[in-house]
Amino acid sequence: MQELNDRIKNSITVENELLVDSKYFLSLKDSLEQVQNVSILPKVTKFENEMSKFRYQVVIRTKAAEQLENIVQFSWRNIQSEQGLQDILTGRQDEVIVIQDVLMDKLVHENKLESLLNDQAVQAATVRELREDVRELQLYAPRLYDLLLQDVGNYRLRALWNGHGESGDYQLILFHKNKYGADTCAYDYEVPNFIRYNEDQSVYFTNPLEWKDNHKYIPVIREHIRSQLQDYMIPSFFIVLPEMPLLPNGKLNKKMLPEPGSIRRSVRNEFVEAANDNEAKVKRIWEAVLNARNIGVNDNFFDIGGHSLLVVQVYYKIKESFDTNITVVDMFKYPTIRSLCEYLEETTNSFAEVASASEVMETEKEAMKVKRKRLKELLKR
Repeated sequence: MQELNDRIKNSITVENELLVDSKYFLSLKDSLEQVQNVSILPKVTKFENEMSKFRYQVVIRTKAAEQLENIVQFSWRNIQSEQGLQDILTGRQDEVIVIQDVLMDKLVHENKLESLLNDQAVQAATVRELREDVRELQLYAPRLYDLLLQDVGNYRLRALWNGHGESGDYQLILFHKNKYGADTCAYDYEVPNFIRYNEDQSVYFTNPLEWKDNHKYIPVIREHIRSQLQDYMIPSFFIVLPEMPLLPNGKLNKKMLPEPGSIRRSVRNEFVEAANDNEAKVKRIWEAVLNARNIGVNDNFFDIGGHSLLVVQVYYKIKESFDTNITVVDMFKYPTIRSLCEYLEETTNSFAEVASASEVMETEKEAMKVKRKRLKELLKR
């Protein structure tokens, strides 16, 4: 478990993509005079993947939104899951109903897993035991995609993510059809929420440029040390930290310093260096795309920070470098440098054999043409 926590902390430290909390956009109404209303909409898709699961949409208006009147509010926690919305809609004719605290189905397992990791009382000693604990939990959350397809009688159902807490709960808004048309959008109206915003907006987003700036100095520092010391005295690892871990007395807490091996994101398999030029070439491509070093040929691309968007970048670079007909699907099938290079070698050999056979056939055709030409000349005589 400690190793898992170390891997999580290290992944957060080396994260180099821009991540923005939706509260940043919601706080713009208080910090920018031009912004009159901000609405956060959950991304609704039938199938969940990296492009939709942790993403949302933002609508920023420079004109004031219409105020909703005669709002009736409920909490989803008080609704029976067996009947869902029908449990509260039966016999109601309210103009607007707002249902708060609806659990986000995309995040319910992630939230529970995070709480278990932070709970000191959890007895799981290994990751396998932790997974078993999560499987045993009966976690229920209504699927947003299915909710929005429900027939809710006299109401039009819309989803809004304003006012969500750390668990990612969202709001369902039901507009009565007698007053609101089919084109009604939740972001056209001011929906009350009770969020308090931090005056320091920098807490709401990561800064990938700062991460890159910090890490671009590592080669400079290494070269400077090399000019002053012998090679055997140069440190093997340089790790950038946002701040030094300190003890209560102000001294350095050496036990809290990350292990040098975490540079490779704590991959379990033994480090194996590239054995030939092709492996070395693919390794350089991976290092450039992942902003990582010390990648072994048996390291899984997705275990060292890779994901589907980065796979596409690697795919184009490999096609350009090797002039091969490899597909993106092949990149997923062969996630290590070694397996990918073996596949490239096989396909390259097969192409070479086909090309060689084609050349032989062309040569034979040319030879037959020459023989026929000579035969015709002999017959003419």
